[in-house]
Amino acid sequence: MDDALPDGLALKFFGDGHRLQEAGFAAVLPLRQNLTMRMSMRRFTRLTNAFSKKVENLRAAAHLHFAHYNFVRIHSTIRMSPAMAAGVEPTLWSIGELVDRTSN
Repeated sequence: MDDALPDGLALKFFGDGHRLQEAGFAAVLPLRQNLTMRMSMRRFTRLTNAFSKKVENLRAAAHLHFAHYNFVRIHSTIRMSPAMAAGVEPTLWSIGELVDRTSN
């Protein structure tokens, strides 16, 4: 059975996570990713003055966060970037490479 989702279909998680585990999802993964994003980006925490007035700015900040998280940052548990661990990229990116590859 193919577990891939059709284009444009997104999963939304509600509840305590037990039904996710029964369905074969690890409930801690989306919860941990959410925490990492909220702790890294002040735009996702309450009562801050670093909010985005436009949804385009919020989207760009989220894309930049995930690109840095997956291609630039060395993770201590795997001792490399997630992109390197997945075999997507053979080397670690610098901040300059990230800027060059993401600028229009």
